[in-house]
Amino acid sequence: MDNLHVLFPTLVYEKTIDEDYSYIEKKLKTKQFDTCKQWRCNMKTSIDNWNLIEDEMFAPLLEKIKKEESQFSETFGAYGNARAVDGWINISAPGSYQEYHIHTDCHFSVSYYIKSKPDSGNIVFRSHECNSDMFTLPLREFKPASYKTWASAPTPGKLLIFRSNLQHMVEQNRSNEDRISLSANFVIDEEK
Repeated sequence: MDNLHVLFPTLVYEKTIDEDYSYIEKKLKTKQFDTCKQWRCNMKTSIDNWNLIEDEMFAPLLEKIKKEESQFSETFGAYGNARAVDGWINISAPGSYQEYHIHTDCHFSVSYYIKSKPDSGNIVFRSHECNSDMFTLPLREFKPASYKTWASAPTPGKLLIFRSNLQHMVEQNRSNEDRISLSANFVIDEEK
């Protein structure tokens, strides 16, 4: 349609970053993980006791992620220094899940998958429109303009970057193995 305007797009950036995960899995055995207290969920996380941006071992991987995040932020017209403010590991055992949430006090958030199997729990993003759509359209078929959620299956090496205010959740891990992911939050410091 010539007169169609695409307004207020929701963007999620996806890229595969190949990495040798053996060093991460060894390190995980030495760290403490607690059941997540910040959201209603039953996964284990290091969010309260191990900030990955302070661990030199993660510096090379976080630098790769930062490079991708900087490119993605330019899509929004944001130019400046991308700075990771925190990072953590999530371990989702069989049966675990995480409710819808956002990340406050940051511009962009990332999910990076270290270990996953099929059916280990998709990340699901939900449109901001879900909070105000009180009178839904009678649809004969779903088209991209009518989607309110979008799911992405975890695969090792997959990186997802999104605005931190985009609601997201993780479906139940229905596999028989843990899913391990790295999450981090970034801010863009304005260039002067």
